[in-house]
Amino acid sequence: MKLRNFLRFHPESAQRFVPLSAFRAGHRDLDPETDSFFSDVTDRVTHDLLQEMKREARSDSYLATFVRGSFVQSRLELCRWIWERCLRVLGHEDLLEDLRRIHGAMAVDEAIQRMESIACSTILGGENEGASKLVLRLSELPKSYLSHSYPEVSGWIQKIFQHGGTLNSRMKDLFASADLGEALPIVRSTFQESMEASGERETGAKVLEHFDDFIRIQFEAGCLHPLLPMRDEVTRKIGIELGLSAVETRTTLDLFRFSWLSRNQGSRGYSDFSLKCMIVLEQERGGANRSLLDADLAKLFSTAERTFEVHPALRILHGSFPRVRLEVAAYVISLPSPLYRCFKGMEEDRDRWVFLCRLYMGEEYLRDWVRERGGLAEPDTATRAALTGESQRWKDLYDQAVVLRWKRSDHESIKVVEPRGILPSRARRVLEKAIASGKEEAMRKYCRLAVKVSKYDYTNNVRGIWTFHPTSPNSS
Repeated sequence: MKLRNFLRFHPESAQRFVPLSAFRAGHRDLDPETDSFFSDVTDRVTHDLLQEMKREARSDSYLATFVRGSFVQSRLELCRWIWERCLRVLGHEDLLEDLRRIHGAMAVDEAIQRMESIACSTILGGENEGASKLVLRLSELPKSYLSHSYPEVSGWIQKIFQHGGTLNSRMKDLFASADLGEALPIVRSTFQESMEASGERETGAKVLEHFDDFIRIQFEAGCLHPLLPMRDEVTRKIGIELGLSAVETRTTLDLFRFSWLSRNQGSRGYSDFSLKCMIVLEQERGGANRSLLDADLAKLFSTAERTFEVHPALRILHGSFPRVRLEVAAYVISLPSPLYRCFKGMEEDRDRWVFLCRLYMGEEYLRDWVRERGGLAEPDTATRAALTGESQRWKDLYDQAVVLRWKRSDHESIKVVEPRGILPSRARRVLEKAIASGKEEAMRKYCRLAVKVSKYDYTNNVRGIWTFHPTSPNSS
C-alpha cells in the first residue's frame, strides 16, 4: 500500500503542445506506478483522438486535442505566473504605473499583493478552505494506512517542504498568511484519526485539548501552512506549551500537515482528467451556417465520447484510479475569413492560443492584439484591409465569430454557446476602484475577473497535439 496510489506530486514540465508532424508517441507499457503515467496516457489518447478527428473533419480546418489542468501543471506552478500574466493580458501594467503616481507606490503595491493573494488562494482551493490543492488526489486513503506507514508520510512531508523552498517572496507571504478557514473542523477530525491510527492516541488527546493554541503558535510564526518549513524555535515552543517530547512534537506536526493535505473533500476533491478537442473552421462567404456547425459539434463530441469510452489507456487509468473524474469537452469555433486567415497564418503555436484567448475576452482585446502584431506575417491585401480597417468593420467581423462547446461532466452533457466579451473600459474601472477604495469586495471583484481570464488562457498549461487539415506548411 503505497502513498503514491492515493496522493501524488504533480508531474514537472508536463506541458507540451506540438504539431502532429513533430509528435513522437512512446511505446513503453503503461504503468500506473510511474511518474510519467498520466503524461503517457495523455499522449496516447490525444494522438488517437486527433487521428479520428482527421478522418471526419471538413477541409481547411484546425484540429487540436489536449488535456489541461492538474495532470499537466500543478496549481502551485500556475500561481507562480498567472497573476502577472493576467495583468499583461488585460493590458493593465501601464495603468498600474498611472495609479502609483496618483495613490502612491506603497498603497498600490499593497493592494496588488492583497489581490494576488486572493486570486492564488482561489486557485489553490478557496480562500476559506485552506490552500490545500497542492497534490494530485487519486483515491481515498484507507484509515488503516497510517498504522504502518508513518515513515513514508514523514518523508512525503519533507518533499512538500522542498517545494516550498522554491517559492518567491510574494508566494511565501501568501502561504504565511494562510489559515485553515472553514476547513478547520475537518482537518481537526482527520488529525485525530491520523494520530489514533499511528498509535499516538494519548499524544493526540493532549494536542486536541489545546488545538487552538497549537494552530495559533504556528500561524503567528508564519509557518502554519504545510509548504513552509517548521522553524526549530517554533517546534520547541509547541513542545513546551503542550507538554510534548521532541519526538512527539515532530510526529504531531507531520501528521497535522498530512491531515491538512489529505483530508476528505468528497467526490469533488479528487483530481479530474479533462480531455478537450477543438476544431477551428473558416466560414463560407455567406457567414456561419449554424445548423452545419451544430452538426459539426455533435459529430466531434460523439467522436470524443467514443474515444473516452473505449480507449485502452483510459481504461487502465480508470481501473487504477476510479475516483479520478474523467471529463470530455468539444469545441467548434467558426471564424470569418479574415480572422481565420490571421489565425492560420501565425507562425507560433503559442500565438494561436493567445488569439483564441483574446477571442473569448472580447472584440477590443482581439483587435488591439492583432493590430499590434501587424495582422499576418505575409497577409493578402484583402485580409490586411479587413484587419486594419475602421472599428465598425472589426466589430462586424468579431460578431460573426461563433464559439460552441459541448461538455460532459459526471455523466451530464451540457451544450452551450460560449459567452464572450470583457470590456476593457469596464476592466480598467474595476481595477481603479479596487485600488482607490482599498475595500475587500472591490478587490475580490477584480480577482474574479483575473481568474476568469486565466480560464480562457491556455498558453502555458496544456499537453496535446494540433494540425491543420489538410496539412499545410504551418502544420510542421
